[in-house]
Amino acid sequence: MRGLALGLACLATLACVLALPAGFNDEVILNVNEVMSIVNLDDHRILAAKRDGNILIVDWSTKPAQTASYLVLPVDSYGERGCMSIILDPDFATNNYFYVYYSSIPGGGFRVSRFEHSNNNGGTSSRADQNSEVLIWDDPDGYIGPYHYGGDISFGPDEHIYISLGDKYYAQLAQDMSYTAGKVIRVSKTGAFPSDNLGLDDGVGGIHDGIWAVGMRNGYRSRWDLATNRYFIAEVGGNNQAVAQEDIHLGAARKNFGWPLCEGACDSPDFAYTCNCNDYDDPIFHYTHTDSNAPTGSNAAIVGGFVNWGSHLPQEYYGAYFFADYSRGWMKYLKFEADGKTVASENMFDNYMTSVINFEPALDGSFFYSTLNQIRHITYSSGNQYPVIYSAWADPATGSAPLSVTFDVSAFDEDGDALTYTWTLGNGQVLTGKSVSTTYYSEGTYTAYVTVADAEHQVVSDDIKIEVGIPPVVNILSPSPSMKFVANQVLEFDCQGQSGSTGAYLPNSAHTWGMILLHDDHTHPAVNDHVGSTMTFTIPSEGHGFMASVGYRATCTVEHNGLIASKSIELWPDEVYITIATQPVDLGIFFDGIASNAPFTTDTMIGFYHLISAQESVCKDGVLYRFASWSHVSGNEHTITVPGQDTTYTASYYTDGSCIDEVPVSNGLVMHLKGDEGVVTDSSGYISEWQDLSGSNNLSPPAGASAPLLLAGQLNGHSVVTFDGDTEALGADSASGLPLGNSARTVFVVVKYDSPGWGGFSWGESGCKNVFGLTVGAGQGYLFIEDYCGSPSAEMGNGEDWMIHSAVYDGSTLEHMRDGEVIETLSGGSTGYGTADTMIRLGVEINDGVNVKAQYAEVIVFNRALSSSEMDSVHEYLHLKYFDEGNTIEEVKLTFSTSPVGVPVTIEGHEQASPALIETQPGAPVQVSVPQSYCQGNTLFAFDQWTISSSPSFELLAPGVDTTYTASFTPTGSCGTTTTTTTQGPSSTTSAETTTTTTTTSPSTGNNEPPVTAGLVMRLNSQQGLVAAGNGDVSTWEDQTGNGNDLQSLVGTGKPTVVSGQLNGHGVVSFDGSDDALGRDGVNNIPTGNADRSLFLVVKYESAGWGGLSFGSVGCNAMYGATVTSSVGELFVDTYCSGSAYASGTLGLDAGWLIQQVIIKDQQLHHYKDNTLLETLDASGLATTGAKIVMGAEHNLNSKVKMSVADVMVFDRAVSGSERQQLVAYLEARYLSDATPVYSAVTFDSTPSGLDLVVDGEAQATPVTLTYLSGTEVTVEAPAVQCTDSDVKYTFGAWNSGYAQATQTFTVGDADVSVIAAYSNTGSCSTGSDELPVQLGLVMQLDADDITDVSGSGSVNVWPDAVHGNGLSVPASLSKPSLVVNGLNSKAFVSFDGAGNALGRDDIGALPSGSADRTIVMVVKYDSAGWGGFTYGSAGCLQAFGPAVSVNLGQLMVENYCTNDDVQSGVSGQGAGWMVQTVVLKSNVMSHYKDQELIESYTLGYLTAADGHIRMGVEINDWSKLDMDVAAVAAWDRALESSERQQVVDHFKSYYGLA
Repeated sequence: MRGLALGLACLATLACVLALPAGFNDEVILNVNEVMSIVNLDDHRILAAKRDGNILIVDWSTKPAQTASYLVLPVDSYGERGCMSIILDPDFATNNYFYVYYSSIPGGGFRVSRFEHSNNNGGTSSRADQNSEVLIWDDPDGYIGPYHYGGDISFGPDEHIYISLGDKYYAQLAQDMSYTAGKVIRVSKTGAFPSDNLGLDDGVGGIHDGIWAVGMRNGYRSRWDLATNRYFIAEVGGNNQAVAQEDIHLGAARKNFGWPLCEGACDSPDFAYTCNCNDYDDPIFHYTHTDSNAPTGSNAAIVGGFVNWGSHLPQEYYGAYFFADYSRGWMKYLKFEADGKTVASENMFDNYMTSVINFEPALDGSFFYSTLNQIRHITYSSGNQYPVIYSAWADPATGSAPLSVTFDVSAFDEDGDALTYTWTLGNGQVLTGKSVSTTYYSEGTYTAYVTVADAEHQVVSDDIKIEVGIPPVVNILSPSPSMKFVANQVLEFDCQGQSGSTGAYLPNSAHTWGMILLHDDHTHPAVNDHVGSTMTFTIPSEGHGFMASVGYRATCTVEHNGLIASKSIELWPDEVYITIATQPVDLGIFFDGIASNAPFTTDTMIGFYHLISAQESVCKDGVLYRFASWSHVSGNEHTITVPGQDTTYTASYYTDGSCIDEVPVSNGLVMHLKGDEGVVTDSSGYISEWQDLSGSNNLSPPAGASAPLLLAGQLNGHSVVTFDGDTEALGADSASGLPLGNSARTVFVVVKYDSPGWGGFSWGESGCKNVFGLTVGAGQGYLFIEDYCGSPSAEMGNGEDWMIHSAVYDGSTLEHMRDGEVIETLSGGSTGYGTADTMIRLGVEINDGVNVKAQYAEVIVFNRALSSSEMDSVHEYLHLKYFDEGNTIEEVKLTFSTSPVGVPVTIEGHEQASPALIETQPGAPVQVSVPQSYCQGNTLFAFDQWTISSSPSFELLAPGVDTTYTASFTPTGSCGTTTTTTTQGPSSTTSAETTTTTTTTSPSTGNNEPPVTAGLVMRLNSQQGLVAAGNGDVSTWEDQTGNGNDLQSLVGTGKPTVVSGQLNGHGVVSFDGSDDALGRDGVNNIPTGNADRSLFLVVKYESAGWGGLSFGSVGCNAMYGATVTSSVGELFVDTYCSGSAYASGTLGLDAGWLIQQVIIKDQQLHHYKDNTLLETLDASGLATTGAKIVMGAEHNLNSKVKMSVADVMVFDRAVSGSERQQLVAYLEARYLSDATPVYSAVTFDSTPSGLDLVVDGEAQATPVTLTYLSGTEVTVEAPAVQCTDSDVKYTFGAWNSGYAQATQTFTVGDADVSVIAAYSNTGSCSTGSDELPVQLGLVMQLDADDITDVSGSGSVNVWPDAVHGNGLSVPASLSKPSLVVNGLNSKAFVSFDGAGNALGRDDIGALPSGSADRTIVMVVKYDSAGWGGFTYGSAGCLQAFGPAVSVNLGQLMVENYCTNDDVQSGVSGQGAGWMVQTVVLKSNVMSHYKDQELIESYTLGYLTAADGHIRMGVEINDWSKLDMDVAAVAAWDRALESSERQQVVDHFKSYYGLA
C-alpha cells in the first residue's frame, strides 16, 4: 500500500509545480491550522496568529522551522470570530509594542489591544507579556452575527491604526453610521480618535467617532503601502452570484465603498437603481463571480496582499500588488500606471493554490502566505535553482505494531546538481538516502518528512502521517443524514467511539465534534472542538442565508492511544423557492439589505427570516413610480418568515408623472451641490460640510461664519440649505476645477432670495472681473451677475419665489436667465472676465462682507458653454424635480355595482347599497365583499361572480384609472319557502323500511336571515338542510351558504340525532358523547393559517372532553375550534398544542344553552360567551389547515362530547364589534328568548354627511344603516374634531336629539330611527394649529413650541403639560436637553444628546396605570439605540410602559422592562428619521404603530406602576441614554379608535411637515 504526501496538495504534482513562474520556489515552513495573520519579528522570526487565540513564535531559519507558544488570548471563535490580525508598532525597535485585533471572551466583542514583547534569550524563547495588555479600541457593536468581522489592522502614514471591518452579516448596517459594521475605523496608538475622522463630524457621540470610511461587505484583508501612501482594501463580494463582484479599493477619508448598494463598478447596470458614481467610490479593480476565471464554480473570495518593493523578486514584480482568491485557488498580481491608481495589467502568478488566507512580505524581499493548514514561503533564485519534490510516500502508511515502513521520494534538480536526502521519521530516527526503512514498535500516529538538498538550497516535503495500530471506530448515531432541518430547529448529535482493537466503548472525553457551514465550494467555521460525544446545535433563523448549496458538515473525531479516526455527516435544509418581483417588472428591490434586480427566484430554508424592502419611489426611463404595497402587506419594508411552500412576493408600484434622476448633461460638469445628498450636519441639522458630488469642492463654514441649516422636505419634497443673512455662510479656500480667467462656463442655482446684499454663489476674489457668480445686488435686490464692478439686471430677485437662476458664457457673450428665460445679454466691456482661483462663497459676498438671506436646493457648474438644447434639458431636469406639481397623486374613482342593483357591498368594513363609490389613491389596497345570498322582494339571489373574481370577497390594488366592478347574482327561488322530500328506501324480507327526510328552508328577510351576511362562508341551521333517517339519525347537515361545507357522518362513529321543538320551537342536533360525530374532509373558502375569521356556535355542553366544533388537522396550531376542556369542561379554544393554556376559566359544561364565539382579527384571538369577552390571545402562530371539520368529538376522534347544537355561522373575516352584537342578538332572539323578536334599523349620519362616527367601538363612515334587535343597548361617539380630505376642519356641536355630549348610549326601540351628529365648519386643518383633533380622554400634551422656561444657552428647564400641568423637568444627576427653535417645519423640538440629557417627573401624573387602556403618541427621531424613549412607571417586570427604541439594532419597541428582547418590532427606529410613534393598549392587547403602519401587536398583562415616574431621553432606570429628538407627546386614558388614531397621526404629520 502506498501513502502519498503531495507538495501543495496537488493531484497532479508535476503540473502543480510548473504553475509557478520559473525560478520561484514554494515550500512549507510550518504545518499549522488557521494562521490568520503573520508579521516579521526580525530577519528569521515571525509571529503567527492562529484563529483560536494562540500566537506562535516561529524561527524559520532552520528546516523544519522551530516554534513555540508566544501568547495565548481568550477568544470567542464561533463562526468567523477569533484572533484575526497582528502588527508591530512603527517604533517596535525601541518600545517593543505590538497590536492584536481579536474577539475577546471577557469583552464580548472585537477589540484592538496593545501588548509588550520580551525578547528573553532570542530565538523561540521570546514571549509576549500576558499582563501588558492595553485596550486601544473596543467595538461597541458587540457580537451581532457569526460572520463578516473583517478584519485587518494596519498602520497608516500618520501612524494611526486602520481597522477594516465587515458588515457582520447584516448588509444594511454597512451604511448605518451608528454601527461600526462595514466601516474602516481609525484610531491613534493611544486609543484616541483623530479629530478629522468622519465619525466626529457630528461632534463627540452620535455616530461612532472612529469611523473613517464606510460601505464594505467584508474588508477581510487591508494594508497600507507606506512607500506610496496607498491603502489597499480587498473587499469580499456578495452571495448573489449573478451580480457579485470582488473589489479592490484604495481607501481614502470619508469614502463610501457602496455596499450593499453597489458591487464592482459604480456605473454597473446590475445596481442601476441604487449605485451612482457621485456617491460611491469606484474600486480600482474588480472581477465578477461568473467570469472565465472561475474554475471552481461561481464563487470567489478575494484575499488582499501587499505591494512588492523588495529587490529579491525579479524586476517584473517591482511595484506589483499581490493578491489571491481563497475560493478559486489562484494568486495574481497587478501592475499600475504611473498614477499608482490605474491598473495597467492583471497577471497570473500561480493558478494552483489552495485556501490562501493571508500574506506577509519577508524582510529579504521574499514573502510568506498562510493557508488553512500551513505557513508557506515563496522565494526566487535567478542562479542555482531549488530542488523540486514531486512526491514523497510511505509504504505501508498504516498497520499493526510492530510496523515496518519503507519511505521513498521523487525529486528533481533543474541544474543537475547531486541531491541528498535526510529523513526525519517521527520515532527519534533521522536517516539519509533516497529510500530508507524503519520499524515503529508502539501504537500511535507519527509524522515523517524528508529534506532534499543540493549544494546551495534545501527544501522540505509535506508531512507524511504513519498510523501504527488499529484506529478507533466511529459511529454517528444521530441525526439521520436523510433528515432536513428548518430554522430554529435544535439538532441533537450523538457519536459513539470504540477501541479499534478491543471494541470497548471510549469515554466521553475521547470524542470531539466540529462543524462547518458548507457554501457552494467554500466553507465557514460553525463549531470548533466541542468536547464530548453529544452536542446540540440550533439552526439559525437569520444571518448567513441558505440560498444555493448551503448546509452543514458535522464531524465526530475520536482519539485513542494516539490514533485518531473521524466520521462526518452532511445535513441539508428543507427548502422552498421564493420569488421577489415588482409590478411593473425590473424596478429593483432590497433582499436582506442587498440591492437586487427583480424579479428573481431563490431557494431558501423554511422558517428563515429575510428582510425585503421596496424603494418608496423609483425613477426609470423618465417615469416616476411610487410604491403601493407588497402582495402580502402594505409597508415597503418587512421581515418575512419563509413559509412551507413556494411563494411569490410582489411589490406593486403606480406611475406618478415624469422624473429625471440625474443631471441630463455630464460633459464638463465640475461642481454639483444637492440638498438631498452629501450634506453633513450635526444632530440639530446645522451643516459642517456640503460635499461637491463631482468630487472637487466641498464647502464648509469659512472662518468667522456660522453654519447654515438643512431643512428636509421643503421644495417638492426635497431638502434645502437655508442661510440667515446674518452670519451663516459656506465656502472653500480655492476654486479647484471651476472655470477661471475668461474661459467659458455655465452655472445653474435653484434658489430663493429673501434679502438683498451682493451675495449668493460666486468664486474668485475681490476685484473688478476677478469674481464670477449668480447673486442679488444691494439695495432692492435685483438679480446680478457678480463681477465686482458691474450693475444688477432689471429682474427682481429679493422676495421672489423659488427660481432657477442661471447663466451661460461662451468667452465673449453672456446670457443671464431666470427660469430658462433670458433677462439680459452681456458682451464687450461688460464681460472679459479674469476669474481668480482664490475662494468659493455661498450665502455671502466674495469678500465676506455682506451676507444674504437665501435658500438653495441645487448648484451646478460646467466648465464650458452649454448649447441651447443642453440648457433646455438642464432647465427641464430642475423644473421637473423642484417645481412640477403634476407629481401630485390624483385619486381614482372605483365603483362596485351588482346585478341586480341594491345588493349590499362591504368596502373596507363599511356596508353600502350598490352601486357603491369610493375614491382612493392608485395602488391602495381595497377589500370588497358581497353576501353569498340575498333576498330582494320575495326573490332569493345567489352570488355568481365578480367581473374580476369568482369569490364574493377579494382584495385589489386600486388601478391608475377610474374603474367599475360588477358582482352578478342569479335568482334561485323564493324567500321563506320550505320544502320537504320523503324517499322510501328499498324493501326486503330481512330489513325494515327506512325513511330519509331532507328539510330545506330558504333564507328570508325575516327571522331566518342573519342581520350580517357579508363574508358568511358556512351556515348550519337546525331548521334547514338536515338529512335524517326516520329515527332522527342525521347523516348529513348541509351548508346553507352554497360553499359546500356539508357535514356528514364519519366512518367509525355514530350518527347524532335531530330533536324537534327544543329551542323556541326549533330543533337541535344532539350528540350522545359516546360515539356520535359529524365532519368532512376539506373546507371551502374557510380561512386557514392565521387569517381573520369569525365563528358563532349555538351550543349546550353536557360533558367535558376536548371536543365541540373544530377545523384543520391534528397538529400543534394546525387546527382551531370552539370546544370545552377535558378536565372540568371550561370553554376552550382548541389548537391541539396549548393544553389548558387557551382555557377561558369559564365553565361551559352544564352552563345551559350559550353562544360561543371565536373571532380572529389581526392575529389576535377573541373568545366570547354570549356578550362577555372571556379572553384575548395571541394567534400569530396559528397555522390552521384546510384538512377537515369535526363536530361532536375531539379532532382526532379519540374523545367524544355530549352536546347539542342549534346553529353554526363561519365568516371569512373578523366581524366588527357592532356586527358581533347584532349576530348575538339575532341568535338569542331566535333560539334563547321566548319573545317574538322585533328588529329595527338605526341610521347613523352626520351633518355634513360623510364624517365618521364610532358605533360600539367600531369606526363607521356615515351614512350607515345597522339592524338591531329591539332592546339592544348601543353606544355611539362623535369625535370632537374631524378633518376631511379637502382640508376642512369640522367641530362637533350636538346630536339631533339635542344631547350635547360627544358620547351617548341609547336603547333601540321597535321603530326605525336616525341618529345624527351635527358638526360645524371651523376652518382649515392645516393652518398650523396645534389643537389635537381628539380631546376626549386627553391626559397629557407636550408641545415643544410651548416651552418658555429655558436657560441662556437654550437648555430646557421645564417642558409644560398643556392639559393637567404635569410638566417635565430634569431628573437628579442628569442634564438638560436643548431646545431647537424653528427646527421641524418651523416648529420647535427638544434635542437629547445621548450622554446625559433627560426630562422627567417623580410621579406619573394623570397617566393610566396597571393594565388600564391608554394611548401614547410621540413625534420623535431616534439617532441612537438604548432601551428608552418616553416611558413611565418603574424599573420592574411589566411595571414600565411607553414608546421606545431597543438597544439591539435600534428597533422600535414598547417598554415593559422584562421581555424587551421578545417584543422588539423588527422595524428600525434608529436612523429612520422623524416619525409618529403610537402605542394603543386595549384590553391588554398592545398595538404599536409607526406613522399609520401597524408594526406589531401582542397580548401582555401590563402592571404599570402607579407610584412610578416619567422619563424621556433615558431608560426608565436612568441607565441607558439616548440621542433623540422629540417635538410632541400626547397621552389619553383610553384606547383611541382606529379613526381617531388616524386623525391624530395625520394631524401631527401635517403640523410638523412629515406628510
